[in-house]
Amino acid sequence: MKLRELFLYMIVLVLMPSCGRYPTIPAFEKTGNPATTPHYDERPQGKDSNYVIGPDDLLLIQVWDHPDLERKVFVSRNGTFSYPFVGEVQTAGLSVEKVEQEITRRLGEGYIVDPQVTVTVNEPKVKYFYVFGEVKTPGKYEWDRGVTVLKAIATAGGLTEKAAVRKTKVVREQDGGQVKVKVRITDPVLPGDTIVVPESFF
Repeated sequence: MKLRELFLYMIVLVLMPSCGRYPTIPAFEKTGNPATTPHYDERPQGKDSNYVIGPDDLLLIQVWDHPDLERKVFVSRNGTFSYPFVGEVQTAGLSVEKVEQEITRRLGEGYIVDPQVTVTVNEPKVKYFYVFGEVKTPGKYEWDRGVTVLKAIATAGGLTEKAAVRKTKVVREQDGGQVKVKVRITDPVLPGDTIVVPESFF
């Protein structure tokens, strides 16, 4: 064997191990057989189950495996909406989760076996509460979860010297009308509530 050929042969022997190396292939998780893996319809994402439903909210209501019951409904000014087999639903002060539970309960009473209900707020509206009477800056304020009577009064600038804070009442929309509710300063404020701080005469 000629010297030149011997030299080329040695180079090939040196390079062969490196030629046998392949890029590392990323591991993939095992997935079920498409033919046997159960299929689940995609449900709305980003739902806040603690969101308190209020007037003018647009709700998307879906029942698993019952596409004929999918509805978009507006919540009326008195906090209600109607739904098939369920009738009128009162949402005043209820979270999305509570409304889901109520519809689930009613549908399960002789209509659907083990209904799975999803309620999504498609167009949440800005909600307000009102403070009047013996506060420094009475008016309309944007509502947020966690607002109490005390926080609402503070938002309205605090009490005047004539305020009878212990006699504070809330006017609330309920059952299609307005009711006066006696409250404590630690009680939560609901969307649309009107807080009235009366004047002390003593």
